[in-house]
Amino acid sequence: MRNTQMDHRLLSYVVMVSCLFVWACGERPMGPKEEQAIQTVKSYQQGDDFSVVSNVEKHGQDAGRAGNAWTTKSWEAGLLSQQDRIYDELSQYFNIFEAPGGRWVRFSYTDNDGVHEALWETDLYKKSVEAKNDAAKELMTSPAS
Repeated sequence: MRNTQMDHRLLSYVVMVSCLFVWACGERPMGPKEEQAIQTVKSYQQGDDFSVVSNVEKHGQDAGRAGNAWTTKSWEAGLLSQQDRIYDELSQYFNIFEAPGGRWVRFSYTDNDGVHEALWETDLYKKSVEAKNDAAKELMTSPAS
């Protein structure tokens, strides 16, 4: 009888952990940390006179004046890896897991040449921002006047 109870508890535990991993693998909507990551990138300043978001606006306006207006603009963010997603989920239930601070942030827009994406990695704890492609590097560089 006692063995059956332990088997039932073990099975319940295995099912719960399995469900957690399956849920963590699925697509999730952006939450407050993803919004914070986007704001960290948008407000990133390499100089005193501009931020990434002001540079995005300037590039968009300049492209529009040149007849190549940007349409469909969006910001998205998410965890860097599947392992980070699992740790993030486990950290909500067990304080031995630290929630990961790393997030990817993507700004995408469409113009006459198609869809373009700028991609950054940011660390919410360190407030660091790193460009991961040429489009992101361009948007982090002070615009020519």
